[in-house]
Amino acid sequence: MTDTEPWAGPSAPPPPASVTVVGTTDALTIAVAGELDAANRVAVHDALHDAIAARSPRHVVIDLAGLSFCDTAGIRVLAGILRQLTVDGTTCHVRKPQPHVARLLRLIPTDAVVVP
Repeated sequence: MTDTEPWAGPSAPPPPASVTVVGTTDALTIAVAGELDAANRVAVHDALHDAIAARSPRHVVIDLAGLSFCDTAGIRVLAGILRQLTVDGTTCHVRKPQPHVARLLRLIPTDAVVVP
C-alpha cells in the first residue's frame, strides 16, 4: 500500500469465538478460541454455562491458549463464569491465557488459578 492507495480494510474477517468441551463430571476442559468480544459475548457465555450445567463437574479447566482477542465484555463473561464456579464449589483453573488476558484476569477477585 502506498500513500495514495486507499486502505481497503483487513483482508479477512477476524475468527469468531469457538468453544470446545472435553471431559466428564469429574474434570472438564473448555477451550475458548478466536475473539471474545461484545459481539459474541452472549453466545460464548451460553456455551460455557450450558457445558458446565450439563455435566456439573468437580473441576473445570478453561483453556485460553487459542483466544487471540478479548475485550472487557469478554473478560466480564469469563469473570462471571469463574465466580459462579467458585460459588458452586467447583475448583477451576485458567490455562494459557495470552498476556493481556492474564493481566486482566488477575485483577478480578476469584478463587480461580491462572496458569501461564
